[in-house]
Amino acid sequence: MKIEVQREAMRAEGAVLFPDDQLRLVRFTCCGNFGIEEVEDKRVFYDPGKLKSFARKGEEVPCQICGADRWEWEPVEEFDPEELRPSWARLISYEPEPEPEPEQGG
Repeated sequence: MKIEVQREAMRAEGAVLFPDDQLRLVRFTCCGNFGIEEVEDKRVFYDPGKLKSFARKGEEVPCQICGADRWEWEPVEEFDPEELRPSWARLISYEPEPEPEPEQGG
């Protein structure tokens, strides 16, 4: 699955981003919720309605979604679009991998 974060949509919602920021969709290991990570600074935007708020990897703060004391996030390579809240869906675009063509007997 090809997943792309819509940088301009994030800026329009208040995120402060630099042109070279590398963004990717992530999932929280504690609760399964989604976020968007800025890879180099290791910061994660956890609330699509408050993109000025973020957490940094290694900070001793609870998960802002479920309250877990220990939490991490992992890059998302595949997901069921039904799982993605509409507020996140407007900030990313995705394309499923094309189905392989059946082999023809010969």
